[in-house]
Amino acid sequence: MKFFNIDCHASVIADISNIFTTLGHEVDDWSLSGHSWVMGKPKNEIKLNDGSAIIGGGVCYQDVCDKFYDTYKTQLNKYDAFICCYPVEFCMLYEKWNKPIIVVNCVRYEHPNTRNTTLWNRLNAFLLKWNDNGKLFYIANNKGDQYYSNYFLGITAEWIPNLCAYTNCSYVGHINKYLLQERSYSDNLSAELVMSISNLKDSNWRYIWKDVYDYKGIIHVPYHNGSMTIFENYTANMPMFMPSKNYGKKLFHEGKMFNDLTFYKIYNLPEPENIDNPNSIRNERILNMWFDTCDFYDPENMPHIVYFDSFVHLTSLLKETDTFNISANMKEFNKYRKNMIYEKWKKIIDKIK
Repeated sequence: MKFFNIDCHASVIADISNIFTTLGHEVDDWSLSGHSWVMGKPKNEIKLNDGSAIIGGGVCYQDVCDKFYDTYKTQLNKYDAFICCYPVEFCMLYEKWNKPIIVVNCVRYEHPNTRNTTLWNRLNAFLLKWNDNGKLFYIANNKGDQYYSNYFLGITAEWIPNLCAYTNCSYVGHINKYLLQERSYSDNLSAELVMSISNLKDSNWRYIWKDVYDYKGIIHVPYHNGSMTIFENYTANMPMFMPSKNYGKKLFHEGKMFNDLTFYKIYNLPEPENIDNPNSIRNERILNMWFDTCDFYDPENMPHIVYFDSFVHLTSLLKETDTFNISANMKEFNKYRKNMIYEKWKKIIDKIK
């Protein structure tokens, strides 16, 4: 089958493309991501027939969708289905081809329309219409967004975590030092034990995956509930150290973790009055939901992660943990994890056929 995608995120579609290609299908990806170079791809410019261009979010308007179809109706008609990852609203570009659409929801689906109720509602109506006609295949790469989309849409997304085997790298661990992931709070960890991953970057502010996996392990204090880097690290069998749930909540309340958990938080908007809304993270139950549905707290998806209850505790763990044993356990589990992900995608593709 032939699939087509436009995306503002380089990694999510790269993962899907890698899996689909392995399964014998073809994916054409027009990337709008500023990080497309990571995947060895150019950043595309998508011109419409009136001279305007699609440069990111904001395509919910009907006139943009109409111009897109008028510009590319012949060129894109050869595809059997479309894939939409980030932002989800890009799915609306494909309406007039009347073909199946796979949505891979990797972050709050309404983005960038959190502050525009009219466009958010228009997106909801489109997704519900496409779901009702059997042509929407809604995937969530994490259980938090599975909950979130079900709350607003009543659609139960199929949970399929990302694999990110496209790095083609595996853990080596011969450098006796740990890496600290970018945007991670560190509380003055010892420079003898830990180095910022930023130090691996060259003069163009870039680093390569292989260099990461030469180190003993990596510490994440995540800025939101999902990250493609976490998927990449896990699939490469890289020992990972993260705050325990209880300590993570403490760090959250101190403004040191999950600062990008919702777009209400990112935009500094008042939270919804309804405390059961998944954007109402002042509600402890909702905050617990976001923590409980994280990939890295999910034993079904990512066992063998090492959790710390304080940075003093982390320092002890860094000195005492047998990282090669941890990596070996991850490697064994990743055999099952890869099979599980591939089987889930095979079922989706068979339904589309």
